[in-house]
Amino acid sequence: MAPSTRRLPASPAGAFLPLAPSRVSGKVNVTMANVRSGPSTGYRVTGQMRRGATVSGTKSSNGWIKMSNGSYISGSLISGSTSSSSSSSRTLTRYVNVSSGNVRSGASTSHRVVKSLSRGTKVTGTVRSNGWIRIRSGQYISPSILTSRAPSSGSSSSGSSSSTVTRYVTATAGNVRSGASTSHRVVKTLRKGTRVRGTVSSNGWIRIKSGQYISSVILSSRAPSSSSRDSGRSPSPSASTVTRYVTASSGNVRSGAGTSYQVVDSLRRNTKVTGTLTSNGWLRISSGRYISSNILRGSTSGSSLSGDAVIAEARKYTGIMYRYGGTTTSGFDCSGYTQYVFKRLGVVLPRVVSQQKAATTRVSSPKVGDLVFWGTHHVAIYAGNGYIYDSGRSGLPVQKRRMFSGVTSYGRVG
Repeated sequence: MAPSTRRLPASPAGAFLPLAPSRVSGKVNVTMANVRSGPSTGYRVTGQMRRGATVSGTKSSNGWIKMSNGSYISGSLISGSTSSSSSSSRTLTRYVNVSSGNVRSGASTSHRVVKSLSRGTKVTGTVRSNGWIRIRSGQYISPSILTSRAPSSGSSSSGSSSSTVTRYVTATAGNVRSGASTSHRVVKTLRKGTRVRGTVSSNGWIRIKSGQYISSVILSSRAPSSSSRDSGRSPSPSASTVTRYVTASSGNVRSGAGTSYQVVDSLRRNTKVTGTLTSNGWLRISSGRYISSNILRGSTSGSSLSGDAVIAEARKYTGIMYRYGGTTTSGFDCSGYTQYVFKRLGVVLPRVVSQQKAATTRVSSPKVGDLVFWGTHHVAIYAGNGYIYDSGRSGLPVQKRRMFSGVTSYGRVG
């Protein structure tokens, strides 16, 4: 897969000092690696190198390798590399510049969080080849959330007002969880337009209070109009109302958007239900009546699935890390992700790329919500303007990024 185009938050001035480039050599460890005109995914692709190809050059502090022909390749796509001048021996002192900085068990966001450090905490360690700081064995922190400037006295752990933000729920029902990821349990649900205040964690989640977090993906900095804010009114039917049909022999209707809520009714197979989709994929039929989209299918009216609805659903899982064979929010592979998104919308796709390709209608140019195929080894969801949502490869999260070369076909669902 091509490298990610997701950009890390810009480091503040003096976040970390650039290291002198070191000579490295190794071999490409992915099927096909993009070679670019500059040291980041923001530069254009100038060529590609196959798995096993030998790479040598100088590695910069951000982990990219400049080859002798002046082109660049990401060091994350190279294995077995050796360096003639080790950067890991350089010891640095830095300070956490976010409200809650994650320390991980390895030098990337794909590793588990072992602890969190408050704003202003002093950290000392050695720099790895990809720029991460090794504090001690099994403890690493990203340079993007560090600064070289010591905090002023009294501000290191004060939770200053500059780190507190105000946001508004944009989903019909926004889940608040016990921790800063979708793997944590839902502790309550907020209605569309509800105002929330809190501090931003290093992965973008908002900490409302102890044990209450909400994803920034379903929040907006814009306050809703006074007529709709916290009113409890249903969104405009033309904007978000969908029709579905029960696929189970007996479909449970519950008092809330989750299986932990009590069953208040039961519907027969093929019963027609109309309502609005919540952020976790449940259908709100009316106040206190919810049904899981896992036991619903799309409308039989022949109308196509809205591309905007597909993208709204696809966006909810941004940040979930790639997992080979993954089909849940604990981790997705490429086709597991597309299958999950469409299932939440009442459309059942086959499991693997080749089957999904066969199950869609081939089109010459994509519309928002269509599937994009790279042969039978990768699939993504078209987001418009040359961008896609996908779960790319090991080490990458679900994200929106620019569509890369090698596309073989487009498929329309439904």
